Amino acid sequence: MNPLIVGIPSNRPDRLRTCLLNVFEALQAEGISAEVVVCDGSGHAAQNQEFATHAAARYGIAVTILDEKKHQAHQKTEFRFLFDGPFGGPRNAILRHAVKKGADTVFLDDDVVPSEELFTRFRKHLATHKIIVGAYAGKRTAAVFLMDKIHHALTEFAEKRMDREDAVRAAREAFSGLSDDWPPSVEGYAGGCMGVSLESAQAYAFYPSRFRMEDGMYCILAKHYVSQEAFLPFLPEAPIGVHKPAAGTIHTLVSYYHNALQGSCIGKSVRYALEKSGRHPTDAQLKDACREGPKDLMEQFDADKTATRRRLQKQFDEAVADLNEPELQREYEKFVDTDQNDVVLPDLEDYVRRFFDVQKAWRALNQDEKAENRNETG
Repeated sequence: MNPLIVGIPSNRPDRLRTCLLNVFEALQAEGISAEVVVCDGSGHAAQNQEFATHAAARYGIAVTILDEKKHQAHQKTEFRFLFDGPFGGPRNAILRHAVKKGADTVFLDDDVVPSEELFTRFRKHLATHKIIVGAYAGKRTAAVFLMDKIHHALTEFAEKRMDREDAVRAAREAFSGLSDDWPPSVEGYAGGCMGVSLESAQAYAFYPSRFRMEDGMYCILAKHYVSQEAFLPFLPEAPIGVHKPAAGTIHTLVSYYHNALQGSCIGKSVRYALEKSGRHPTDAQLKDACREGPKDLMEQFDADKTATRRRLQKQFDEAVADLNEPELQREYEKFVDTDQNDVVLPDLEDYVRRFFDVQKAWRALNQDEKAENRNETG
């Protein structure tokens, strides 16, 4: 059995410190031996290392805090882009550490609380699977869950089953990135509660970018790089992370929604290229993938469908107007008026090519390290 690393990407010291204490308690309660590795983008890595070392002493747990920017700067120039943030790169920094240690990794986000037996269940599944997707409970921040909350609030208000005050509260929470509480669910890919085997870490990297889709892309495309689908355990056997995010600004939902749509264009194009052309597409094949891969998504936001969708929003338009909240009204308008201009990426081909460059560079980085180790031991 490989050693275990608990990997936490974080740029929020207060959240990180609470998360570390929760992880220490969970590891001790389960009798699991693991190193905790943080990729810290807060600019306070030294202070967080001091806190972590002191807090971990009573548990006998080793904690390594990697300063995100310093870690990236220490890499050879041709490999630095693998560790770009805010998404994907910090996970790669942790995977890099895991490869060096010959370890499997359990990723937790800094706003996720381990449930009972979380690490035990990950260890069990990592014995036979290369990538394991945990279940989520608590708040869900994906746009679809936020949209569901708004839809419910506006419908209840329009049909006079919810008063104005409660409808405003629910809508503001949703636009600020907070869904209602959800029971444990294994729907979708939860990177904030995920296991990655050493074998996967050696072969396959996360996609570093500004898009919040690195986890979904990593899982969906895994079969092309580790010859196995990402594993979603049945709920009774699934490791469960309880998600407790903080509210964002009122602009959070629209930002998440547009970011997710653009990220989907990249993911669909990469997937098309892999399925049609393999892991080394030509420039012509990349162009074809960028044209055909996201076509179905782009069609949903053409002028006719956008206009039709808006006509069907009459009940919700009236409900929002009746709430008489100008800030909510503005965010609602941005959301329902989303069109192709909000979805299209003029430099889509560059983003798609970057995915393949990442995987090529990741393999080269690991081979480079193996060669250096042989030279040192020789």
